[in-house]
This record gives sequence, structure tokens and C-alpha cells, in this order.
Amino acid sequence: MRATRFLFGKIWQYDKRMIGMIVLFSVLSAVYPFIWVYVPTAIIRLAGQATIAVADARNELFLLLGGAAVLAVACTSALAYLRGNYRMRMNNIRYRLIRELIRYGMTMPYENTLNREKLDEIQRAYEAVYAPWQGAGGIMLTLLQVFGTAVAVVGFVGVFLSLSLWMMLLILVVIALNLLFNHNLSNLVHREWDEMRPTYRKIESLFREQQDPLARKDFLSYSLHGLFKSYTSRYILDMRFILESVLKRKVGWQTALALVDLVKDAVVYGWLISMYLRGDIDIALFFFYSSGVITFVALAQQLMFDLTSIRRDAGKLSSFIELSRSVSLTDSPQRESTATLSQLSFPTRKDTDHGITVDIRHVSFRYPDTERWVLRDVNLSIKAGEKIALVGENGSGKTTLVMLLSRLYRPSEGEILFNGVNIWDYDEDDFRALLGVVFQDAIILPFSISENITLSSNPDEARLQKAIDRAAFTSTVSLQKNGLDTTLLRILDDEGVDLSGGQRQKLFLSRALYKDTSRILLLDEPTAALDALAEQELYQHYHELTEGQTSVFVSHRLASTQFCDRVAFLSDGKIAELGSHEELFARGGLYHDMYEIQAKNYRMEGGG
Repeated sequence: MRATRFLFGKIWQYDKRMIGMIVLFSVLSAVYPFIWVYVPTAIIRLAGQATIAVADARNELFLLLGGAAVLAVACTSALAYLRGNYRMRMNNIRYRLIRELIRYGMTMPYENTLNREKLDEIQRAYEAVYAPWQGAGGIMLTLLQVFGTAVAVVGFVGVFLSLSLWMMLLILVVIALNLLFNHNLSNLVHREWDEMRPTYRKIESLFREQQDPLARKDFLSYSLHGLFKSYTSRYILDMRFILESVLKRKVGWQTALALVDLVKDAVVYGWLISMYLRGDIDIALFFFYSSGVITFVALAQQLMFDLTSIRRDAGKLSSFIELSRSVSLTDSPQRESTATLSQLSFPTRKDTDHGITVDIRHVSFRYPDTERWVLRDVNLSIKAGEKIALVGENGSGKTTLVMLLSRLYRPSEGEILFNGVNIWDYDEDDFRALLGVVFQDAIILPFSISENITLSSNPDEARLQKAIDRAAFTSTVSLQKNGLDTTLLRILDDEGVDLSGGQRQKLFLSRALYKDTSRILLLDEPTAALDALAEQELYQHYHELTEGQTSVFVSHRLASTQFCDRVAFLSDGKIAELGSHEELFARGGLYHDMYEIQAKNYRMEGGG
């Protein structure tokens, strides 16, 4: 079985001692059931021997019971120790698999987040390893006991074959029926979860929204509880319908199982009683075979259950295995690069005060499974150190173009070149080192201000101070009780600080400026949350902020464009106008009209 081979490979890779523990556990667990079948039989037989002296019988009885007790205690203690130690080691293997998956999730191509099938694939892979009782954990736990159970079953088969071949065949038929019914039950449960997964994901998303501290203001202000409750209730009803349907079928299979066991018990025990009454077996053998049948059937059913569980969990683990084979989970899922920064001798700050050249050639883009082009045949060349503003109406493709420049989306058509080389041909780490990026929806981490800016626990203090000074974030930091060591958000620290929208924007800008390796600065609406004075301050320092860097500045406020060398006005996914602020304004086209509308609105607001 592929899943079992995969896990044995991981066990061999990470903790070979687990193999020895499985072997020892199998031997002890195979011996243990026979103790309580053979020992009582021997005691009954000893009690029925009239020829043996009472004192000798008492000694043999004590010896038999004492030996059995010591053996049972030793087996029980050893099995308990092995099981506990094995569980800890098994969890270490599982944690390694989880880390592999997390590493992939954090480094996978951003475009995968737009692919629902890929997200479902990752979710299924995570479900296969996150819980210790199912998927990878379930298989490894079952592997510990399944071999010992199998050996014990084979041992009892040998015992009963000496009594009656037909009875043994009957018991095996019953066990086979048990396997069939359990197999169908397992498939039923698996199909049930597949049917419920999309609905369950929706309910989880609703719960996350309700628990989001940032959403609490809207929940309280607009009494959103009723609306969310209606959606949640609807999805819960959908899941309940599926569960009720499956439950009815489960009851049918479980009833069939009970009937088969009832027939088996009637036939086996009726046959043993008849043999005893005929004198074919004595009372000791009657106990031996009757208790042996109970133990054997229990072990055989446990074996069937374990094999069914392995098969069920293997179905879950297959999602992880397929993902691990499609991409290397032990490494970052990156395209093999054909060039690196060192090979191309990209300039550093010490070498030059200029950035890098950018060439966007016939680039088109549309999202997966959609027909509408977000960008269509875009062409733009940016000189080293040049400052370009991307403007246009909402939905014109400005942010999408930034995502393409950041190598988060791959162009559907065309290519983007940095210093004459396709950006997808560069080593991932080297390429990321080039970029200083501020996105509209950048995240705040529940760590210190320093760690949020530097993304490191060992920052360069001089670089950090320079970054917050350039981003005009120093005053905000100085107001905090613990300065740069102040924890943000109330996730890891109950006294964590929540920054305002404008303060967050300055933090994100500080984060981008801290990277002294960046040669191109991508700013997506960096002034969106700033007030007019803070925005004006940023504009005044814009040349200083972008010194030695090529910069792309996305803004819906056209007043920002006068600080840039050129302006690209996007409309319907294309560059409709290109030139300096003065050139486009004088042209009297789309840029001019939008600028006049914004200026008029601003004057009206100022007058009011």
C-alpha cells in the first residue's frame, strides 16, 4: 500500500527506532492473548485430575498462576511503555510532515491562492496530517498493533484447524463479511466528509469572520449577528441533511453486522456444546475452544477494523502524498532558475545610485477560470531609477500590474524583464531581495514593532532607525511605552497595541525601506490611509525615499503624480495615456478629466 510505504519511508528517514518498537510490540501483543486462553484451560484440567495429590496440585496451581501473572504484568507494562513512547515519536514524525506542508504553504506560488482546486488540495493534505488519530497519525498508530494482531490471528487459525476445517471456514466467512461491511461503512464515511467539506469550509470562514477583532466594530454597530446566524443556520441544515442521510445507511450496515455476528455465535457455540455433550471434548477443552473462539473473533474483527482504518486513513493521506510528489515539500516550491543576481551582477547601493530597468512586453492577464482580461497587451519600459505612477479608475488593473511585477501572478501572455532578463528566470530569494513592496492589504504580525518592520529577531539597529525616520514613523514609535519593543495586536499579548490606518501605512513603508538590498520599490496606495498633512509630508520626501531605486507608485489620488517622472493612466486593462503630469494634463484627455474632477471635489470639501 502506497500510504504505508510512504510512512515507513518517513519513519526510516526520521526515527529508525520506531521500526524496532513495532517489531517488539508485535511479538508481545501476539503472545498476550494466548496467556488468558491457555492458563485457565490448564487450571481447569489440573482441577479435574483426581490422581494428583492435593499438595502437588496446590503447588502446580500457584506456580501456574504466579508464572502467568508475572508474564501478563511484564507484557502489559512493556506494551504500555512501548505504546506511550511510540506515540511521542509518531507525533514527532507527524509534526515534521506538518512543517513540510506549512513550508510549502508559505512559499508556494501566490497564484495558487486564486485556484480553488489547489486550495482544496492543500486543505485535504493538512487534514491528513494535523490530527494524531486520523490520516498519517491514524496509520502510524494502527501500524503499531496491526502486525501483532495478525500474528495472533494466524496462531488461532492453526489451533482451530486441528479441531474442524468447516468451522474454521465458517468463522473466516463471517470475518470476511465483517470486512466487507466495515469497508462499505468506511467508504460511506469518506463520501460523507467529501460531501460536507465545501459546506464545512464556509461555516469555518463565517466563524473566523465573527472572531476577527477588527470586525467587532461592524458587528456591534450594525447588529450583524442575525445575518450571520441565518447563513450559518442554512449551512448547518445542509450538513444535517447529509448526516441524516448517511446515518440511515449506517444503521442498515450496522444491523447487518449484528445479524451476522448473532448467526456466527449460535452456530459456533451450538457446535461446541454438542461436541461436549457427545463426549468428544472435556470441560477444559470446551473452555479452551469457546474462549479461544471469542478471543479469535475479537482479534480477527480488530484486524479487519485496523486494515479498514488504514485503508480509510490512506485515502486521506493520499492527498498529502500526491502533493508531496507534485512539488517537493522538503524544499520551497520554486521554479528552477536559469539566472541569479550574482551571475548577472545586479548593481548594489555601493556601486550605483540608480535602480534597475523594467520592461513590460505585451503583458496580458486574466484570473483562472475567467474570460475577462484584467490587463490586455500592456507595454511599458521603465528606466533605471525612474519613478512611475500608475493611476486610473478602480478596476483598471493597477494593483494587478503590481502583483505581476512582484512575481506573485504569472502573466497569461507576454513577459516582464528586469535588466533584460525575464523575472521568472531568477532565483526566488535573489528576486525577493530586489523588491521593496507595500501592498494595500499588507499584514500586521502579533510581534513587536521592530520585528514587524525588520521581520527578524536580530535587527540592524542603524538600518531600522533610518527606515522609521524616512517613513515618518518615529513619532508613533516614541509614543509607545516600550518603543520598538511594543507588541502589536492582542493575540500574543493582552496589552498589545492596535495601530491606526495611517500608522499601519507608515509601518509598512518602514518595512519596505528597511531592505537595503531592494533596487525597485513598489508602492500600492501607500497614502490611502494617511491624512492630508501626512500625505503631503510623504510627497515632499518621495525623492529621498526612492533614492537609488526604480519605483512604481500606485495611487487613486492624481495629485501624487507630480512627484513622479512619468504617469501611466490605465483604462480597461490598457495603458491609455503615458507621459509626465504636465504632458498628460495639457493633452486634455482621460487623465486631465479625472484630475479636474478630483481637484474640484477637493476644493468643495475645503470650502465646506
